[in-house]
Amino acid sequence: MKWAKKNLPATIVVIAVLIIFAVIASLGYTQYLKKEYDKEITNKLENFSKSGAEKTHRMMMQVYGNIKGYSKILTNLDDYESQQQTKLLEELCKDSGYISIGVADTEGRLAATNGMKLNVSTSENFKMSMQGKSWITSMFVEGISNQVLVLSVPIEKDDIISGVIFAICEEFYFEQALRIEEYPNDGITLLVSGDGTVVCKSSNAAGIQIGNNLFDELEISGKNDDSDIDKLRNGMETAREGRLNIWLDGSSYMYYRPLENHDWYIMVMIPKNVMVTGNDKVISSAYIVIAFFIILYLITFLIVRHMQRSNHKKIERIAYVDELTGGISFEKFKRDAADIIKDGDGKPYAMVSIDIDKFKVINDIFGYEEGNRVIRYIWSIINEIVGQDETFAHRRADQFVILLNYEDEQKMMERIEALSEMVRQRESLNEKNYEIILSIGIYIINKETDDDFVLDNAIDRAELAKQSVKGKHNQFYAVYDEKLRQKILRDQEIESRMERALERQEFKVYYQPKYDSRTCELNGAEALVRWYNDKTGMIFPNEFIPLFESNGFIVELDKYMFRQVCKDIRSWLDEGYKVVPVSVNLSQLQFYNLHFIEEYREILEKYDVSPEYVQLELTETTLFSEESILNKIIDKLHDIGFKILMDDFGTGYSSLNMLKNVPIDILKLDKSFVDDIGDRKVDIVVSTIVSLGQSLDMKIVAEGVETKEQYEFLRDIFCDEIQGYYFSRPIAEKEYRQKLIKEADIIGC
Repeated sequence: MKWAKKNLPATIVVIAVLIIFAVIASLGYTQYLKKEYDKEITNKLENFSKSGAEKTHRMMMQVYGNIKGYSKILTNLDDYESQQQTKLLEELCKDSGYISIGVADTEGRLAATNGMKLNVSTSENFKMSMQGKSWITSMFVEGISNQVLVLSVPIEKDDIISGVIFAICEEFYFEQALRIEEYPNDGITLLVSGDGTVVCKSSNAAGIQIGNNLFDELEISGKNDDSDIDKLRNGMETAREGRLNIWLDGSSYMYYRPLENHDWYIMVMIPKNVMVTGNDKVISSAYIVIAFFIILYLITFLIVRHMQRSNHKKIERIAYVDELTGGISFEKFKRDAADIIKDGDGKPYAMVSIDIDKFKVINDIFGYEEGNRVIRYIWSIINEIVGQDETFAHRRADQFVILLNYEDEQKMMERIEALSEMVRQRESLNEKNYEIILSIGIYIINKETDDDFVLDNAIDRAELAKQSVKGKHNQFYAVYDEKLRQKILRDQEIESRMERALERQEFKVYYQPKYDSRTCELNGAEALVRWYNDKTGMIFPNEFIPLFESNGFIVELDKYMFRQVCKDIRSWLDEGYKVVPVSVNLSQLQFYNLHFIEEYREILEKYDVSPEYVQLELTETTLFSEESILNKIIDKLHDIGFKILMDDFGTGYSSLNMLKNVPIDILKLDKSFVDDIGDRKVDIVVSTIVSLGQSLDMKIVAEGVETKEQYEFLRDIFCDEIQGYYFSRPIAEKEYRQKLIKEADIIGC
């Protein structure tokens, strides 16, 4: 007892030291937790804002790209109220899904598809676009109940801005891009302009009451420090990013980030009680430890650990479950797929990417809920066919990804075709009158040969294969291979070089002569394009023309070829040669250019070339456009003096009907007919076409003539002109000039 009493002070000191140590340790641990949570919050908010900014920027670039594509065919908008232009804008508006599309001239006079005509010369969009910038603003427009987004892109010709194209879309255009997938029901994202105007809210923000101006809302709440609001204002004025604690319909964390190339900001807000549910309890428990000594501290520590595990499971639930289908999320799919492949001991798998053709049409006609039903239906069908050691997920919108076992190509295709057929049947959705057609891309994963395997690359390659069959009615799936990869890379290379090639005049005109079938005299020529580069050599049209037609660059190339031909003809005339007519190809996309006829007339006048020397050649498929508009264009070309050729006659479905309705001067018989001359039925068809065309006062030209037998048959049925290797291949201008010199020379039949 004495010993106890004697040592009590020491024991008390030891206990006190232990308590003090525990208090210090607890305080230190508390501060550590605060910093870690704060760091984690900042990192998450920063990543969410960065992701939202990148997706919004990509969408803006995509929208700008679409409208820039339209602007290329809307140059020299002198007659901004013409019926032809209005009809074109209506077609573009219908195809794109915008509320309205309009064009303003350089004075700011706007004519739009909704019948609106007004002066926009003082608007921010017009001013910025007249400075050569693509711009976007939000505003209220008369006649539209909700706030809308107004996009504008300059219309440029030869580096001169001739007007501005405007497009109006709903404010929720960027809603999905702003959505925070990790907090779909709580965290929200705002798109805010520099003055605080709320441009758009994420799609999960419908229940959050936020007015038109963020600064007003922060001040009205009465719970935000003026210094915090000033910090936000200063940060936005100097294009900085940062984090704030704010009160807006509850206490929240906010992170703001400027949007690239625009006076807009991404504002990410997540309620404090959602993002760090256990934070306050951890800190409270730490202070309880201080009051209730070491034992309670240990108990609190265990509670904290429990809360951390609980929060981790909750976060996993948010991250790994797809909200629409109830299945696993795309992120969970990637984890599971990686594990399956890793545990597969090198056996092959197939990565499959799927989406729905014209899914936007289903949403537009039947509503978004019907679109969601379709997605859930397809999810259920895929769920039926996916077996053990396989997985799948709804990726986004109408897209799905599947990892399947790959035994051999035949079994794989049988499963893919069965999936497509099951989706088409859709018994549970048959009350709606539409068909569900899938586009499917497949990439075969073989880790034994794919040493640098990365799961994301496999998904991207399946996606590329899928894109190669989009819109093809005779093929709904494709397998990624090296040939497809090389084609994609080649197309990208060509697109990166095409504009510079035009500036450097790498596109060369080659002339393929046409000869009179009776006299064998030079009677004309067709201008054909070749692309020659000193490093890469010759590139032939079949490699780049389809790409140019799809991206719209064919419009510039057609005009370039027409100009070069006129320039050559002027040179031949000045040197005293006997010049025969040259036909130049004209793409269907030219018909969307309201001023192409005037542009071609100006080129003729510049080189002082009569239209009798230049003919315009259209493919038969081009002529299947709306006939009333087509005939008006051809009539205007006839008024100038052009003769119109129908190329590839016989390859379409309404050839004879076109002969009756469209005022064509010269008919070119397609090579596919010429190749089969000698077959009795083909001979009858060819003879009938030649006779019919001549009865309609048309000249007949046979292209692709390569043999003496073909030539003699065509001569004997009185075909007017012959074009093909039998007489001459396409030749450069210098060699063609030599043929002009020998104007009276007869080749010999």
